[in-house]
Amino acid sequence: MPFIRHHSILDGSTSAIVAAIHYLRRHYARQSNPIYAIGFTSLLYARSLWPRPVVWCIQGIPEEKLMHCNQLTNRLSVAATWRIAQLGPRPKLIVTVSERMAQLVKQYFPHVVCIAAPTCADLEAFNPPEKPDRKFLTYLGSGAPWQNLGQLSQIWSALYNLDKNLRFKVVSKDERAKVLKGDIPDEAIQFVAAMDQSEVPGHLWKAELGFLIRTPD
Repeated sequence: MPFIRHHSILDGSTSAIVAAIHYLRRHYARQSNPIYAIGFTSLLYARSLWPRPVVWCIQGIPEEKLMHCNQLTNRLSVAATWRIAQLGPRPKLIVTVSERMAQLVKQYFPHVVCIAAPTCADLEAFNPPEKPDRKFLTYLGSGAPWQNLGQLSQIWSALYNLDKNLRFKVVSKDERAKVLKGDIPDEAIQFVAAMDQSEVPGHLWKAELGFLIRTPD
């Protein structure tokens, strides 16, 4: 990426935490500009460079593992993860990907400024052709539990039973997204994987309708 001037790849395993923190302190502790820590566990490394200000950018929260398996051990793990995140110097600013996530994070960090920066699309890259050929009912994304693909599969199957002329497209690298096939025959549904971000707009230009199913949680 052209905006990265230099980078280093460190071992992120638990056994290498001490070595990674030692490397960061040796190379970056004497600087004063803010640190942008991206990802939940990045805070552990970033706060080791205190008193440099830390901007903590949270993409996902520990509670996501409960959607895979809501067992007592996982619930205890989630609680412990938040507790560890609260220990030590506070970040100067916390950035989340949604307002709902920001509300949750504020419960754990009530005295830290927390803002939401929802994911946005590049309008130039996603500007459609003058007359796009829209013919697919489309899903683009992963097969993670919060995507509710089981419910979406039922919706798509019901729609196909009402109109056999409908055509569906799934844009995903995730094998779990195959659940969307449901009762739809092979000739009525396509599964494609965008290997590069530049391929995504082309698939979306051909979408007549997109689906993003959520339930309150």
